[in-house]
Amino acid sequence: MCEFNVYRVGENPEDKELVAKDIVIVKSQDNRIVLLNVLGVPVYVESVIIREVNTMTQELILQKTDSS
Repeated sequence: MCEFNVYRVGENPEDKELVAKDIVIVKSQDNRIVLLNVLGVPVYVESVIIREVNTMTQELILQKTDSS
């Protein structure tokens, strides 16, 4: 199973903020991103879009939008 570490970035993509670990499901719901870990525990992230999904590094990068 591929589990992702999820990071949020702003204008400078080098400044990554860890949002969640061991995420296996990502979905859009009610204008926000819902991250579910292996236990099914949700983490809700608002005002972002998905910038990159990289299975090689097991990272998912969320980009802050202007409203964040």
